[in-house]
Amino acid sequence: GRGVVHRLPWDGHGTPRRRHPVDLDRFGDMDRCRISLLDGGGKLLLVQSEDMDPDETMEGYDSDDEIGMIDMTRCEQLLGGNWQLYGCGICLLWLMKHAKSNPDLDLNELVDELESTMDASDGIGTIISSLRPAGTAKSPAHSSLLESMGYAYRPRRYEVLMTLTRMRGVVFGELPTEVDEEELRLKREAEERKRALAELWANRRKK
Repeated sequence: GRGVVHRLPWDGHGTPRRRHPVDLDRFGDMDRCRISLLDGGGKLLLVQSEDMDPDETMEGYDSDDEIGMIDMTRCEQLLGGNWQLYGCGICLLWLMKHAKSNPDLDLNELVDELESTMDASDGIGTIISSLRPAGTAKSPAHSSLLESMGYAYRPRRYEVLMTLTRMRGVVFGELPTEVDEEELRLKREAEERKRALAELWANRRKK
C-alpha cells in the first residue's frame, strides 16, 4: 500500500483532435442533393436529385455499402420519428455545404454555426431555405421534403453529428490544435514541483 504515484506530464498536444469533413465532392453537387428515407424510416440516403424520380418509393432498398447511406436505426433517442430523422438529413446537407466553404472550422464549430443560424431566425425552416440554389424557387431538398414528409423536426446537435459520422463514404481530416503556451508552461512547472517533492519524499524514506 505504500509508494509514490507517478504522474506523467500532460503536454496538451493533439487532444481533443479537431476534425473536419474533407473530399465532399465525392457526394456530387450539394445544390442538387436531396435526402430520401429508406425502409420506412431508420435509414437515410443522400442522392442527387436527377438520380431519383420524386414519385419513386425506396421500400426494400438495402444497399448499406452505397456512398451517402446513413444508418440511424441504432439511434433510439430520435423520439420524433421520421420527421426528426429527416430533420437530421436536412441539417446534414447544410453542414456539408458550410464545411466546403469553411475548411478551417472543425465539427463542433460547424454545428455551433448551424445552431446559431437556426436560433437567430426561423429554426429549421431557415436551413431549408438556405439550401436553395441561386435563382430557383425551391431546393431539391425542400421539394423532396414537401413530397415525402410535409415537415421536419429540428434535431439536437449531437444527433446531427451522429448523422454525419454515420454516413457511408465520409472522410475526416485533422485540423491543427491551438495550444495555450502559457497554460502549458504552468502545467509543466506544476509537474516539476510534484516530481521534486516525490523525489524528496523517496530520499527521506531511504534514510
